[in-house]
Amino acid sequence: MNRYPIFINTMLCIATLLLTQSCYSVRIASKHAIPEPNVMPEGEGYWRDKQVYTLDTTVKLKILESEATVLDLCPDGFHSVEYKVTLGHVLLSGITLGKTKKIKLKCNCVKPQ
Repeated sequence: MNRYPIFINTMLCIATLLLTQSCYSVRIASKHAIPEPNVMPEGEGYWRDKQVYTLDTTVKLKILESEATVLDLCPDGFHSVEYKVTLGHVLLSGITLGKTKKIKLKCNCVKPQ
């Protein structure tokens, strides 16, 4: 009885699971602004005790139109913005040749004066 095919299949399944979970995020934050506090303290990590607004959408790009999304969530400006890309986002963009992009954005506003 040869166990190598079972081992190889198991390793391929583990590698596939690890690759589909991979992602990266970019966070830009203001150094001198005060973040808007959260009324109901929740969240974890960097976003703890901050009011978080989330945008999770799909944008379809057209050849003859230039599309821009304007976020009017924060009248006084943004304290921090985080853009996250997952492997699923990259695969969707690759399959559609860059015409469809999945956007996942978290942001926090500046505390009103």
